Amino acid sequence: MGTLRVRAGEPVYLGTAYKPRLVLALLLARANRTASMDWLTRAVWGDRPPTSAYHNLRGYIHRVRRLVGAHRLPRQPDGYALCVDEALDSLQFEKLAARGTAAFDRGEATEAARQLRAALDLWRGSAFSEFADCETIAAASERLEQLRLTTYECWVAAELSLGRHARLIDDLYEAVTDQPYREGLRGHLMLALYRANRRADALAVYREGRLRMATDLGLEPDARLRDLHERILVGQGGTWATRNLTTSY
Repeated sequence: MGTLRVRAGEPVYLGTAYKPRLVLALLLARANRTASMDWLTRAVWGDRPPTSAYHNLRGYIHRVRRLVGAHRLPRQPDGYALCVDEALDSLQFEKLAARGTAAFDRGEATEAARQLRAALDLWRGSAFSEFADCETIAAASERLEQLRLTTYECWVAAELSLGRHARLIDDLYEAVTDQPYREGLRGHLMLALYRANRRADALAVYREGRLRMATDLGLEPDARLRDLHERILVGQGGTWATRNLTTSY
């Protein structure tokens, strides 16, 4: 994930023209599934495509086929399907994330941490970041970003289960700053601080989050975060199960 790149043993030059690159990104967003000409047209031009849209689109697809190989972009009855198997980093990410989450659910924290870390390490930046003005791509990018956050939360939970709280604290502070309303991250930071004998800091993280949510959203922290806060107050945070905080918010 990150800016669009193609490799065939070595990097492939994609050119600088925007629309052919956008068409490639759209085909990748629907990897191994048919993208109809109508769907591609709406994604590229919106509700008011030019009269030359189909002609232009075929030209862009021809350029993409030259880049990736015609065998990877066969013509379908109603469009085109870019066949990448698992050569696409987003597909690799989703597979590793699913394996890691399943391992965590089985109580295999070491295997979960390994698989989830491998998934997260595939990220180089926001998915399809140069095509944020395309609504279709933006939706695909947001889906992947939410999955990345959920995967990160599960990785942190696995690391906490293995007693690696101290090494997580700085990274979690940064994550909570970036995602202040994501209560799973805030709870993990509170738990890491508590287990590092920083009870006052853990309580401060809760207070800051509660104030932020009340001021910005008019909401109270959810029941799980309140329960963790109460346990930390009475010195029982060490018994909290990290899997309680892995659900995406």
